[in-house]
Amino acid sequence: MSSPRSNPREYYTASTPVPPLVVSLRPANDHATMRRAAAAFGLRVLALSPWKIAIRDDAATRAALYTALRGDLVIVTSPAAVRAAAALTRLETGRDQVFCAVGSATAAM
Repeated sequence: MSSPRSNPREYYTASTPVPPLVVSLRPANDHATMRRAAAAFGLRVLALSPWKIAIRDDAATRAALYTALRGDLVIVTSPAAVRAAAALTRLETGRDQVFCAVGSATAAM
């Protein structure tokens, strides 16, 4: 069994006629970060968006968000999740509450 490769450049050489393709399955209009990261390695991006993020603004969604944001531990998974929550309510850390973000871009929100 071969060892895992840590650098995407190891998958092809300068003699390869076309750089490898990265398939991005991020939501519609959310491929810019992936394109920048891929470009740093000389890779191409095919943007396929199997979904679009739509903020739901109904009573059940607001109630679920209210409950989730009052937990001792709140885990936010993406910048889009932060934007969606912030569109519905003010985001504040409560006393003895911990907010965790998956990734630096989410934490920066």
